[in-house]
Amino acid sequence: DFCDTSKLYSIQNKVNIPLIYNFNLKRSEQVIISRIRIGHSKLTHTYLLKGGQQPDCIFCDCPMTLYHIFLECSDTFPARNLLLNNVQSMQDLFTKVIINDILQILQECDFNNKI
Repeated sequence: DFCDTSKLYSIQNKVNIPLIYNFNLKRSEQVIISRIRIGHSKLTHTYLLKGGQQPDCIFCDCPMTLYHIFLECSDTFPARNLLLNNVQSMQDLFTKVIINDILQILQECDFNNKI
């Protein structure tokens, strides 16, 4: 079923699930959060526009995706371990974690300008 494999469905499978959101975000931070929610970023999708190959994570040698960055990557593990307690899925990321913590992980791992 398409819904089971959709990036958006994996983050929010029902419309009425409230997200932990901080309305005091700068516009650039709102854009970053929106890109993470839809699963598309400069880092993970520029190759489509350039007609290249999907990039691999230089630390793990697997496809670079936002799912990988937030849930699997060995490079982001220290920040994730500190800020993302018990996050097992992208849906958990947006329902159990304060948005500022998501942004802090990106900053600590130097991904801010790549999303």
